Amino acid sequence: MKNYVTLLFFLITPLFVFAQESIEKNNKSITKKENSRLKTKYKPLRQQRPFAIKLEAGFNSIAGGGLTTSIYPNKNLVFDVGGGYGIKGFRFGLQCRYLIKTKSFSPYLGLGVSRSMSQSNVINLNSSFTDENNVTTTETIIYSINNVNHLRPTLGIEFFSKNGFIFECSAGYAFTLNDPYNLIGGGGERVEKELNFTYGNGIILSFSLGYSFAFNIH
Repeated sequence: MKNYVTLLFFLITPLFVFAQESIEKNNKSITKKENSRLKTKYKPLRQQRPFAIKLEAGFNSIAGGGLTTSIYPNKNLVFDVGGGYGIKGFRFGLQCRYLIKTKSFSPYLGLGVSRSMSQSNVINLNSSFTDENNVTTTETIIYSINNVNHLRPTLGIEFFSKNGFIFECSAGYAFTLNDPYNLIGGGGERVEKELNFTYGNGIILSFSLGYSFAFNIH
Protein backbone atom coordinates (compact mmCIF):
# COMPACT_ATOMS: atom_id res chain seq x y z
CA MET A 1 0.00 0.00 0.00
CA LYS A 2 2.84 2.34 0.90
CA ASN A 3 4.42 1.72 -2.49
CA TYR A 4 1.18 2.67 -4.27
CA VAL A 5 0.93 5.92 -2.30
CA THR A 6 4.52 6.78 -3.14
CA LEU A 7 3.98 6.02 -6.82
CA LEU A 8 0.79 8.09 -6.87
CA PHE A 9 2.64 10.98 -5.24
CA PHE A 10 5.38 10.96 -7.88
CA LEU A 11 2.77 10.85 -10.66
CA ILE A 12 0.54 13.63 -9.33
CA THR A 13 3.26 16.07 -8.22
CA PRO A 14 4.59 16.86 -11.77
CA LEU A 15 1.02 17.31 -13.02
CA PHE A 16 0.26 19.69 -10.18
CA VAL A 17 3.44 21.70 -10.82
CA PHE A 18 2.71 21.85 -14.56
CA ALA A 19 -0.88 23.00 -13.91
CA GLN A 20 0.32 25.67 -11.50
CA GLU A 21 2.88 26.99 -13.98
CA SER A 22 0.25 27.03 -16.76
CA ILE A 23 -2.16 29.02 -14.61
CA GLU A 24 0.53 31.56 -13.67
CA LYS A 25 1.64 31.88 -17.32
CA ASN A 26 -1.95 32.37 -18.46
CA ASN A 27 -2.55 34.99 -15.76
CA LYS A 28 0.59 36.88 -16.82
CA SER A 29 -0.53 36.78 -20.45
CA ILE A 30 -4.00 38.12 -19.55
CA THR A 31 -2.46 40.83 -17.37
CA LYS A 32 -0.05 41.85 -20.16
CA LYS A 33 -2.89 42.07 -22.71
CA GLU A 34 -5.07 44.01 -20.29
CA ASN A 35 -2.26 46.44 -19.50
CA SER A 36 -1.62 46.92 -23.21
CA ARG A 37 -5.34 47.52 -23.82
CA LEU A 38 -5.57 50.04 -20.99
CA LYS A 39 -2.36 51.73 -22.08
CA THR A 40 -3.77 52.19 -25.59
CA LYS A 41 -7.17 53.26 -24.28
CA TYR A 42 -5.75 56.05 -22.15
CA LYS A 43 -3.16 57.31 -24.63
CA PRO A 44 -3.66 60.86 -25.93
CA LEU A 45 -6.00 60.79 -28.92
CA ARG A 46 -3.38 61.58 -31.58
CA GLN A 47 -1.03 58.88 -30.31
CA GLN A 48 -3.78 56.29 -30.69
CA ARG A 49 -3.84 57.26 -34.40
CA PRO A 50 -0.30 58.49 -35.12
CA PHE A 51 -0.34 58.45 -38.94
CA ALA A 52 -2.62 60.45 -41.26
CA ILE A 53 -3.12 61.08 -44.97
CA LYS A 54 -4.81 64.33 -46.04
CA LEU A 55 -6.01 66.09 -49.16
CA GLU A 56 -4.90 69.71 -49.19
CA ALA A 57 -6.07 72.78 -51.11
CA GLY A 58 -4.59 76.21 -50.64
CA PHE A 59 -2.52 79.15 -51.74
CA ASN A 60 1.20 79.06 -50.90
CA SER A 61 0.51 75.91 -48.88
CA ILE A 62 2.87 72.93 -48.76
CA ALA A 63 1.07 70.92 -51.43
CA GLY A 64 -1.01 73.61 -53.16
CA GLY A 65 -3.59 71.18 -54.47
CA GLY A 66 -2.24 67.79 -53.48
CA LEU A 67 -1.56 65.22 -50.80
CA THR A 68 0.11 65.47 -47.40
CA THR A 69 1.05 62.88 -44.79
CA SER A 70 1.31 63.61 -41.09
CA ILE A 71 3.08 61.80 -38.26
CA TYR A 72 2.26 62.43 -34.59
CA PRO A 73 5.33 61.31 -32.58
CA ASN A 74 3.85 62.61 -29.32
CA LYS A 75 0.80 64.43 -28.04
CA ASN A 76 1.99 67.93 -29.08
CA LEU A 77 4.22 67.54 -32.14
CA VAL A 78 3.25 66.90 -35.76
CA PHE A 79 5.49 66.46 -38.81
CA ASP A 80 3.92 67.07 -42.24
CA VAL A 81 5.32 66.18 -45.67
CA GLY A 82 3.44 66.89 -48.88
CA GLY A 83 3.49 67.60 -52.58
CA GLY A 84 1.13 68.79 -55.27
CA TYR A 85 0.51 71.45 -57.88
CA GLY A 86 -0.07 75.21 -57.61
CA ILE A 87 -0.12 78.30 -59.81
CA LYS A 88 3.68 78.40 -59.58
CA GLY A 89 4.02 74.80 -60.77
CA PHE A 90 4.80 71.58 -58.94
CA ARG A 91 5.59 72.14 -55.27
CA PHE A 92 6.57 70.13 -52.22
CA GLY A 93 7.56 70.85 -48.66
CA LEU A 94 7.62 69.85 -45.03
CA GLN A 95 6.75 71.48 -41.74
CA CYS A 96 6.68 70.95 -37.99
CA ARG A 97 3.61 71.92 -35.98
CA TYR A 98 3.19 72.39 -32.23
CA LEU A 99 -0.30 71.63 -30.93
CA ILE A 100 -1.19 73.93 -28.06
CA LYS A 101 -3.81 71.53 -26.70
CA THR A 102 -4.11 67.73 -26.71
CA LYS A 103 -7.89 67.54 -27.14
CA SER A 104 -9.73 66.97 -30.41
CA PHE A 105 -9.87 70.68 -31.17
CA SER A 106 -6.50 72.40 -30.95
CA PRO A 107 -4.84 75.55 -32.29
CA TYR A 108 -1.25 75.17 -33.39
CA LEU A 109 1.90 77.02 -34.45
CA GLY A 110 3.80 75.80 -37.47
CA LEU A 111 7.11 76.40 -39.22
CA GLY A 112 8.11 74.84 -42.52
CA VAL A 113 9.90 75.13 -45.82
CA SER A 114 8.63 74.52 -49.34
CA ARG A 115 9.94 74.59 -52.91
CA SER A 116 8.08 75.59 -56.07
CA MET A 117 9.37 74.25 -59.36
CA SER A 118 9.50 76.48 -62.44
CA GLN A 119 7.09 75.62 -65.27
CA SER A 120 9.25 77.15 -68.05
CA ASN A 121 12.63 78.82 -68.49
CA VAL A 122 11.76 81.99 -70.44
CA ILE A 123 8.39 83.69 -70.92
CA ASN A 124 7.61 86.23 -73.66
CA LEU A 125 4.54 88.34 -72.92
CA ASN A 126 2.97 91.20 -74.87
CA SER A 127 1.56 93.68 -72.38
CA SER A 128 -0.52 96.82 -72.94
CA PHE A 129 -1.06 99.52 -70.35
CA THR A 130 -2.40 103.08 -70.23
CA ASP A 131 -0.44 105.72 -68.35
CA GLU A 132 -1.74 108.78 -66.50
CA ASN A 133 -1.85 110.77 -69.78
CA ASN A 134 -4.18 108.17 -71.37
CA VAL A 135 -1.42 106.99 -73.66
CA THR A 136 -1.60 103.25 -74.38
CA THR A 137 1.70 101.48 -74.79
CA THR A 138 2.32 97.90 -75.88
CA GLU A 139 5.60 96.24 -75.04
CA THR A 140 7.15 92.82 -74.97
CA ILE A 141 8.14 91.60 -71.53
CA ILE A 142 10.69 88.81 -71.24
CA TYR A 143 11.30 87.10 -67.92
CA SER A 144 12.19 83.73 -66.47
CA ILE A 145 10.79 82.01 -63.37
CA ASN A 146 13.21 80.40 -60.94
CA ASN A 147 12.69 77.48 -58.60
CA VAL A 148 11.61 79.24 -55.42
CA ASN A 149 12.26 78.26 -51.80
CA HIS A 150 9.95 79.57 -49.07
CA LEU A 151 10.09 79.83 -45.30
CA ARG A 152 6.56 79.33 -43.95
CA PRO A 153 5.48 80.37 -40.43
CA THR A 154 1.79 79.52 -39.90
CA LEU A 155 -1.00 79.63 -37.33
CA GLY A 156 -3.83 77.15 -37.62
CA ILE A 157 -6.58 75.01 -36.11
CA GLU A 158 -6.88 71.22 -36.24
CA PHE A 159 -9.91 69.10 -35.43
CA PHE A 160 -8.98 65.45 -34.78
CA SER A 161 -12.05 63.24 -34.28
CA LYS A 162 -12.10 60.03 -32.24
CA ASN A 163 -13.08 58.02 -35.32
CA GLY A 164 -10.03 59.24 -37.23
CA PHE A 165 -11.25 62.07 -39.44
CA ILE A 166 -9.20 65.27 -39.50
CA PHE A 167 -10.03 68.79 -40.60
CA GLU A 168 -7.39 71.51 -40.61
CA CYS A 169 -7.13 75.13 -41.73
CA SER A 170 -4.22 77.54 -41.43
CA ALA A 171 -2.96 80.97 -42.42
CA GLY A 172 0.47 82.52 -42.47
CA TYR A 173 3.05 84.21 -44.64
CA ALA A 174 5.54 82.74 -47.11
CA PHE A 175 8.93 84.42 -47.31
CA THR A 176 11.00 83.76 -50.45
CA LEU A 177 14.56 82.66 -49.74
CA ASN A 178 15.87 83.38 -53.25
CA ASP A 179 15.00 85.56 -56.28
CA PRO A 180 11.73 84.18 -57.68
CA TYR A 181 12.22 85.57 -61.20
CA ASN A 182 14.63 87.29 -63.59
CA LEU A 183 13.28 90.24 -65.57
CA ILE A 184 15.19 90.09 -68.84
CA GLY A 185 13.57 92.82 -70.90
CA GLY A 186 10.72 95.34 -70.84
CA GLY A 187 8.34 96.11 -68.05
CA GLY A 188 9.97 98.12 -65.32
CA GLU A 189 8.57 98.83 -61.88
CA ARG A 190 4.96 98.03 -62.83
CA VAL A 191 5.83 94.56 -64.10
CA GLU A 192 8.11 93.89 -61.14
CA LYS A 193 5.21 94.57 -58.76
CA GLU A 194 3.01 92.10 -60.67
CA LEU A 195 5.71 89.44 -60.69
CA ASN A 196 6.42 89.96 -56.99
CA PHE A 197 2.72 89.57 -56.23
CA THR A 198 2.48 86.32 -58.23
CA TYR A 199 5.82 84.67 -57.46
CA GLY A 200 7.28 86.47 -54.43
CA ASN A 201 6.33 86.72 -50.76
CA GLY A 202 2.68 86.07 -50.07
CA ILE A 203 -0.12 85.12 -47.73
CA ILE A 204 -0.65 81.43 -46.92
CA LEU A 205 -4.15 79.95 -46.86
CA SER A 206 -4.64 76.22 -46.50
CA PHE A 207 -7.45 73.71 -45.92
CA SER A 208 -7.01 69.97 -45.36
CA LEU A 209 -9.31 66.99 -44.92
CA GLY A 210 -7.99 63.55 -44.10
CA TYR A 211 -8.05 60.34 -42.11
CA SER A 212 -5.75 58.97 -39.39
CA PHE A 213 -4.84 55.33 -38.85
CA ALA A 214 -4.58 53.44 -35.58
CA PHE A 215 -1.80 50.97 -34.91
CA ASN A 216 0.26 49.87 -31.94
CA ILE A 217 3.96 49.10 -31.73
CA HIS A 218 4.87 46.75 -28.84
